[in-house]
Amino acid sequence: MTCATVLLTAGTAAAAGPQTGTYVGHSSTNVAGNDPLNFTMTISRSSCAKPGGKLRHTAFCVIVDAASLIQSPCAGSDFVADAFFPATEPIALSSTRSISHRYSLYSSGGQIYDRVFPQATKVGFFALTLKLTTHGSAAGSMHYSAGDTSGGGTCDSGVVSITAKRKR
Repeated sequence: MTCATVLLTAGTAAAAGPQTGTYVGHSSTNVAGNDPLNFTMTISRSSCAKPGGKLRHTAFCVIVDAASLIQSPCAGSDFVADAFFPATEPIALSSTRSISHRYSLYSSGGQIYDRVFPQATKVGFFALTLKLTTHGSAAGSMHYSAGDTSGGGTCDSGVVSITAKRKR
């Protein structure tokens, strides 16, 4: 093995994965007078697709508890939509333990989905960034924006910060 070969193989080592398990934390809120909201997710080594994809592969996967709410004040009213986390499939982390994706949101029958299907109407977007460390912590942001299908205006969270730590 030559010196050049040693340098090439040393530079291609795989990044360490995140700690698996349940992570708990909170998201900031942009609604005056409200406390930060709980945020829960599970990290596992399993089968999942890259953000917005369908083709599954073995990776470190993130599953966010759907009850992790995002508060979105609606334009033209005092109404605040408590939107459930819209990405329902496990999401693959990149080799750098991160996610950065903007999902299109679709509505059908009063429900919001992160995938298009017949009779669904595009109503907005959901942007997610997330970076996990190898030491059991995570940070990122969410931004939820969807039009009220009844004509009441757009409900928009703005950028909401999220932080979480692995449960011990």
